[in-house]
Amino acid sequence: MDGLEDSLDKCSASALGPTVVIPPTDTGVPNLQFTSGCTLQDLIDQCGVGVKNHGQFVSCVSHLTNDLRKQGILTSAQR
Repeated sequence: MDGLEDSLDKCSASALGPTVVIPPTDTGVPNLQFTSGCTLQDLIDQCGVGVKNHGQFVSCVSHLTNDLRKQGILTSAQR
């Protein structure tokens, strides 16, 4: 449970581990939680839904992390 009321939670079954894991690698990047109820891990996991190949997944994660870096949420190293 992430502490956000289910009716407001965009990711009701959040991945709550301490760091982001892209199997088999633990990236060491903190698994941040956003006001939407989603964690960074949730958002990265969503990049894998419906993709046809690894390149599409990588592109999605790259766009996501670039946006978070521009907002000052992630550092360049974490990106």
